[in-house]
Amino acid sequence: MGVSSNNGIVSPAYHVYSPRPSIQSDYINNLVRIPNFAREASRWSKGVWSSRLRLYPQEMFQILFPVPPAEEQLQISKRILGYELKADRLIRESERAIDLLQERRTALISAAVTGKIDVRGLAAEDAA
Repeated sequence: MGVSSNNGIVSPAYHVYSPRPSIQSDYINNLVRIPNFAREASRWSKGVWSSRLRLYPQEMFQILFPVPPAEEQLQISKRILGYELKADRLIRESERAIDLLQERRTALISAAVTGKIDVRGLAAEDAA
């Protein structure tokens, strides 16, 4: 589930809803992605297998949504965006560090194999 800013064709397996004016799109987009909402949506869904559940409109409208004032919705959405941006930055930094460490590892192995560095004494030191 989520909010799309695009208009277009959807499959018959999907339902398209528009939020009430009192609910901001970013807020509802964040709300439908939390695990508690997913559990509630599953509880109201119909189907034989958990992987094939369908949430029909009559059940969808049974799910209660917390709707704080507009300003609070905006603050919640901004805070979540801030966390997402921070997490994305940390992921990029981690990936760069991993790449750098892999390059250094490759360079060390190459230097050891070609004899540019002598590693024979290191094994004896580690055993001691």
